[in-house]
Amino acid sequence: MTFSVVIPMYNSSQTILSTIASCLLQSYPVKEIIIVDDASNDDSIAKVSAAYGASVSIISFPENRGPSAARNAGWEAATGDFVAFQDADDTWHPHRIAIVKQFLEKDPQIDFIWNRYTHNAATQATIPFNEDVLKKTSLFELCVTNPIAPSASVIRRTAQVPFNEKMRYCEDYEWVLRIKAAYTMYEIHLLLTYRSRPMMASGGQSQRLWKMRKGEIKSYASLGKLNPFLYLLFPFLLLWSIFKHFRILARRKQLKKPGISH
Repeated sequence: MTFSVVIPMYNSSQTILSTIASCLLQSYPVKEIIIVDDASNDDSIAKVSAAYGASVSIISFPENRGPSAARNAGWEAATGDFVAFQDADDTWHPHRIAIVKQFLEKDPQIDFIWNRYTHNAATQATIPFNEDVLKKTSLFELCVTNPIAPSASVIRRTAQVPFNEKMRYCEDYEWVLRIKAAYTMYEIHLLLTYRSRPMMASGGQSQRLWKMRKGEIKSYASLGKLNPFLYLLFPFLLLWSIFKHFRILARRKQLKKPGISH
């Protein structure tokens, strides 16, 4: 069983080397690492080439096309049995791929598998685990919590669910919902991915909160295209999304009050 790593990169010179290192240092080696540079204007490519040379493959876009197009291009170029997506500022626990492989070998019917992530740096320690940490993912869970990050997901290379290149916000969420409708999806309830920046942190696309919320609502609307019965859920999911939006705004307002630390 082989794994291809696909990393979309845009102006990631400060983080990309540690991201690649975490992929190369896996206890079960990955087959290949494919970097898709989305028209960066910093020295990201130069740093990758100087540090890793032929250890990674680089696909360069002449103009910026967004993370969906970058992931799709890397996926199309991949040759492994499974594709493990990674973000250019995230890292993995050193045994992540080995743990994923063990579960995939035990159940060949699994097409998509994901793990929990943390904002605390992953350690080198071996993580004890058993069958109890493998759980089937429900549509309800995905709709309510949106728990899956691209850098915590692995999909069978032959799965026919490309990212929607027309979406720039919540494109990964819309992708996950389409996968759930078509393929088997399981969670490894272990913290195997380290995200260096919280979902709503300043500086990332999530900073544009309302655009992210509209992307989420668009993702909810797409459920009806997958199954007409799911249109009945849309009013409830719309209200839930709006509630979350104003809850985040209220929290930010609270944090800005004098005497309250961030």
